[in-house]
Amino acid sequence: MNHTRPRRSLSFIAAITTCVGFAAAVPLPGQAPGRIVPSVTPIHTAPDDPVGGPYGTWATGADYKVAFHDGMVFVPYLGRDYPVTRTLSWRTEAARLGEVDLLGIAPPRHGHDDYRYEYRFGRLIEAYDVLLDGLEQTFVIAERAPGDLRIEGRFGGNLAPRQHGSEIAFADPAGAVLVTYGEAVAVDAIGRRYAVDTTLDGDRLTLQIPAARLADATFPLVVDPLLAPTTLATHGTDDPDSVDIARDDFSNKLAVCFLRHVSAVDQDAWVHEFPDDFTTAPVGTIVWADTNWWGIHNVRICNVGPARDWVMVTSRALPEMNLRYWIQPTGSGVLNTYIEFVPNPGTDNMWFADIGGLETYDESGAAAVGTKAMCVYQLDDSAPATPTDSTTVWAQTIDVAGAGTTNVLGTPYRISGAGNDHDFPSITKISEGQEGGPARWIAVWQRYDSPLPIARDWDVIGTQVFDDDTSAGLFEATGSADNDTHRLGPKVEGQRGRYLVAYGDLRRLGVPKAAAQLGRSMVAERFDWPNGGAPVSQPPVVFHGPGMTQQMIIGDVAYDADTDSQWTILDLDVIDSYIRVHRVGMTGNLLETGFVSFIPVGSTHNGLGGICYDDDGNHFPFAYGVPLDGAANAVFGRYLDYPAEAATMLGGPTCRPILPRWEGRDANDNVIPDNDQQIGNEFGHVVVEGTPAGTLHFLLLSTATANVGIFDPSVGAGCRLLIDNGAGFIGALPLAIGATADWNVPLPEFVPAFTLHTQDWFLDPTDGRIYSSYRLSVPLVK
Repeated sequence: MNHTRPRRSLSFIAAITTCVGFAAAVPLPGQAPGRIVPSVTPIHTAPDDPVGGPYGTWATGADYKVAFHDGMVFVPYLGRDYPVTRTLSWRTEAARLGEVDLLGIAPPRHGHDDYRYEYRFGRLIEAYDVLLDGLEQTFVIAERAPGDLRIEGRFGGNLAPRQHGSEIAFADPAGAVLVTYGEAVAVDAIGRRYAVDTTLDGDRLTLQIPAARLADATFPLVVDPLLAPTTLATHGTDDPDSVDIARDDFSNKLAVCFLRHVSAVDQDAWVHEFPDDFTTAPVGTIVWADTNWWGIHNVRICNVGPARDWVMVTSRALPEMNLRYWIQPTGSGVLNTYIEFVPNPGTDNMWFADIGGLETYDESGAAAVGTKAMCVYQLDDSAPATPTDSTTVWAQTIDVAGAGTTNVLGTPYRISGAGNDHDFPSITKISEGQEGGPARWIAVWQRYDSPLPIARDWDVIGTQVFDDDTSAGLFEATGSADNDTHRLGPKVEGQRGRYLVAYGDLRRLGVPKAAAQLGRSMVAERFDWPNGGAPVSQPPVVFHGPGMTQQMIIGDVAYDADTDSQWTILDLDVIDSYIRVHRVGMTGNLLETGFVSFIPVGSTHNGLGGICYDDDGNHFPFAYGVPLDGAANAVFGRYLDYPAEAATMLGGPTCRPILPRWEGRDANDNVIPDNDQQIGNEFGHVVVEGTPAGTLHFLLLSTATANVGIFDPSVGAGCRLLIDNGAGFIGALPLAIGATADWNVPLPEFVPAFTLHTQDWFLDPTDGRIYSSYRLSVPLVK
């Protein structure tokens, strides 16, 4: 519903702070996080990469992955600090039951379902069951024959095998055992178990059962060892990274993406889908996985609401950084590895990509318009995965309407200047779509004037990007021209002209450019940028951490597009070891802060968290990673709720049955009934209706109530003053005229939580007397 009646703004809301003391900070609710644990990824393949080559056939368990396309290759997850990827392969070279050759002369046939892969030899099936804690290898012999059973094979890879009794341990050059090959046992068709003699000779393994031991066995017979990774003492085996989250407003689904480090040079990525409340955690539904040999630098995800598609961008090292895009219908619930590839212009590195999508519904509730996502990325013409002092920022559209055709990807175009260093771009995650023109996003990044001969600092700048492959305008964070402070790692979010950018800051003095990666404090800067206009910033707000040594990274920013007044910010500290979530209001000032995790988070620009807004739940879902030692490492999903609101109340008696009401709006004057009593909202309204045309209205505000009769010939009989006009009196709002009166009451962040009491006194032009309404009491929360 659109409102066209005249509004009056409260220009002296600061007077409230003289009447009510500041409230204490409100802690975050004690909502238990939903653990998104590493789980079994089904056996799958994906399109070959034009640079990286064939994808192959892969699956994963909790802390390992396995390839099947060229024989079995087992790969343990060792964490970001382990320098190389370790592998263990197996090849069956001979298998006999007495005089019967079980392998035959033909190569084995391959077959699999979601969790079992089989190599089907002539009279033997070599099978692998993908389990959470390890890979179960079995040899199935269907038919009896006289004689000993003997299976011989060879281990490969870069781990050294050594025998410990009936088990085999595989160690790295430092002697750390990374994988174990369990004690083999044979099980016949009716469940009887038979010991298997295991012999290791170098890298050659023999499994043998004498004929006498099998005399009473009922075939088929299954020989069953287990491959399992061990827990390392000094390296995290899960090590989540580059966590992000997006929401689909049509299916009410969340998508969480993240990386895990196989080693320092090999990372894998996933997308898990959940309902809005994470009730299907710890796994949800795995809808995408990339578990190949190439390293993945970062993953970011968005939703193109009108088309109901997830869109994700990944940067992978081949060895230079290349981009890939994944497109998947929301709520499909299937593992889909369809990928669009971005041609690399040469040996450039295309990395630090971020992506923005479109809202599902516009402010009227109708479907939004548009089918494109927008990606921004850093382009560096250098050696593989090597940053230089001359980088640029580029943009590219992804049209999901063309998925499966050659029309998906737009032509990349440069949106930054040239000749300087332009790093770490960020883009608004949700655009309002095509509202009478091309869809628009805001992109920001940090810039360093490399060619200048004097010492410089990093600045935060940005521009508008449009889905017609154009960009326009320049945003510069406040103070960027001062050359005294590094402004680092910006993240931006907002819609319809209202935005907030958060970045780290670090005094330049004594800090060289190469060391300027992390901020000592965080800055939140609100700015308005109307479509077709110029950006206008409000004063930046500095947030300090609780300690003196913090090095802060901005994880992500989310925007409440209902109230158009509040943002949330995730920040990570790599020294004092915490993840925090902040809620800020209409001017970017702090409303509340909560510590999410006190676990060491590691040093990574990609960050360990993402946050978005749920307009149905009226809260902020977010996901974050906690790298621990051992297999307990996980990504967590939870949400930040607004403080609970109590109902507004009417009080009387009075002389006219006029019922004031409190009404929340957005920036375009649409009624928003949720979270409208929150301090920090800019668009709260008091509305009075039902008086005669031409009525003069005087709305009074107070922090306390009263009930005093007014006896004056100019005042209607029975009228009573229902608010305190003494110590609790705040004042009167500007005069309003008409049958309906409407006052805007913004609630800046410095206002404490209290109950606002209002009463309308009005001059009725039909009889020239003054009358009063009922009292409206509005509990305002913080």
